Amino acid sequence: MHCLGCDYPLDGLPSGTCPECRRSFDPADERTHQPFPGRGWRRRQFVWVVPLLAVLATELVICFRAHEDTLFVFLLVTGLSGGIATVAGILLRRSKPDARVALLMTAPALLWLFLLVSLAAHMHASLGGWPRTIGNAGFSRMLEAHADLTMLVFTGLFLSGLLAWLLLPVFACWRRGRQWIYHLGILVLTGSLGLGLLLLAPTAFTDWWWD
Repeated sequence: MHCLGCDYPLDGLPSGTCPECRRSFDPADERTHQPFPGRGWRRRQFVWVVPLLAVLATELVICFRAHEDTLFVFLLVTGLSGGIATVAGILLRRSKPDARVALLMTAPALLWLFLLVSLAAHMHASLGGWPRTIGNAGFSRMLEAHADLTMLVFTGLFLSGLLAWLLLPVFACWRRGRQWIYHLGILVLTGSLGLGLLLLAPTAFTDWWWD
């Protein structure tokens, strides 16, 4: 028997309030407690997942209205797979996910953000402005390597979204693999949100990027 609010074990406790969150419960009333922990941490997970999905939806709408077709497709593929995996992972897990592992899954998106911002700054400082031609003409070796690394991470984030579509049914059918659906979702969803940050980049930079 566990608390509905915080999953605190209530076995052996008399009727009253949960010692952890002060939520009322009655051992004789099944509606006031749960046999297994989960409802509490699941609700807390949705508290931050729902805003992320709202941000993703906003990015998609902006892309559609701005006729950013390429970015729209990238966000649609990765965002849908990441959102579905995250929600499914929360519902299918039997235990609270490790916050440290979930944080680690955001590392690729944070790396992409760092590389994107630093590439724009590096490019503008090295060239004295934005590129006037397609490709890496006039780039220094350092700037060219910086651009290649940024594109490599971008490609990895997109491919992880494609891979998620293949792994989702496999993990869902594999009992031990279900615990990884949540972390896969975090990896892909945060990566998708990171890709959407291209909307904030200067037009001259994004024109070079897509060309």
